[in-house]
Amino acid sequence: MAARWAAQILPHRANSVDLCPSCRVVVLTVESMTAQQSTVADIQSHLHGLCAKIPGAWGHECSRLAGKVPNIVEWLKANEGSAKFCSQMGICTSGY
Repeated sequence: MAARWAAQILPHRANSVDLCPSCRVVVLTVESMTAQQSTVADIQSHLHGLCAKIPGAWGHECSRLAGKVPNIVEWLKANEGSAKFCSQMGICTSGY
């Protein structure tokens, strides 16, 4: 199932910049706000504001993932939660 989501969520790598921190910010925010019963629209609005403050490729990746919130919410519900999301999606190379 992770492969199905990966096709929809995988990043466009920017000059081999480590995009893992952006993924972590987005996924932990989505997980936290979902637990607080926030709507997808509220989560996306919050993330877009947050991502706008992050410079360079990290901010771009953060914004791109913020646009994928519905997919991320479904993935988190269907899988193991946020702890493995970024590595299973190929965004983080180890752990998380």
